[in-house]
Amino acid sequence: MPVPSPITPPMAFFLEVLEPANESVVRNPSVKVVGRTVADAVVSADGQPVELDASGNFSITMKLEEGPNSIEIIANDFQGHQAARILNVIYAP
Repeated sequence: MPVPSPITPPMAFFLEVLEPANESVVRNPSVKVVGRTVADAVVSADGQPVELDASGNFSITMKLEEGPNSIEIIANDFQGHQAARILNVIYAP
């Protein structure tokens, strides 16, 4: 009787923003947003496309206006999954 080969279950869809922390106060007019998701996702930050590495890691530098800023990060995959995060960053020069 043949032994069935192990099947790796597909990774659950997710979107994680690693930095900066939500509600961060920064002194620079730009901030580097770092995160991760599944490797085949399509990611955007405030409508700008974001490149992923082979593992699903991403980073993008976003310009800020003085005061509170909201950055919307959206990830989609080809199976129709979607996740979004709103990152609030305060630029206080």
